[in-house]
Amino acid sequence: MGLEKGPAMGPEERREMETDTSPAGRPRAAPLARRRTAVEAALEAEYGPGFVDRVRASFDADLAAQLMAAGGAEASGDHDAVARAAHRIKGGAAAIGEHGVERAAAALERAARLGAPTGPALAALRAVAG
Repeated sequence: MGLEKGPAMGPEERREMETDTSPAGRPRAAPLARRRTAVEAALEAEYGPGFVDRVRASFDADLAAQLMAAGGAEASGDHDAVARAAHRIKGGAAAIGEHGVERAAAALERAARLGAPTGPALAALRAVAG
């Protein structure tokens, strides 16, 4: 059973799809819209508005630094440093629910700890991390 590509959507059809309603009559979220989770709402209630955004910004900054560290370590063949950077990325991603990044970082960490080539896993992590 293959997936068939439908006709291209124009801006009006896309807008219509984003504001379509569910069978229960409630508006549907846009297909790629990020919704706040109950945990995020609880965190913001406890620590104030913008807390989750600050945590995510901190993760993004650390992610960029750790990707640079992993790239430098990979280029010099330092598997231990690659594993440390990947482990840090994995933990941060797990903490904020970025499971795709977490899985890619785990694969990089595993390759580094095994002494396997890390270039493909690092490239995959960069692709997932955006």
